[in-house]
Amino acid sequence: GVECRVVLLVEERWQAILQTAELESVDLIVMGSRPLLHEGRISVGTTSHKVFLGTRLPLLVVREPALHAGDEAQP
Repeated sequence: GVECRVVLLVEERWQAILQTAELESVDLIVMGSRPLLHEGRISVGTTSHKVFLGTRLPLLVVREPALHAGDEAQP
């Protein structure tokens, strides 16, 4: 099984993620990300990018599916 906890910290998001990963001695950081289009290319967000640059741990970024014509936006 996979052990999981939710932690609430008042920090910059990327700093809180890195601090929690270190304090909890995690093996993997998993993050969600909305697809961002920049100059016609899909890229990860600022938080995901800063976590990527600030860790040596494996990082899994799970992308939210892009909306297609006719799809309704989810809140």
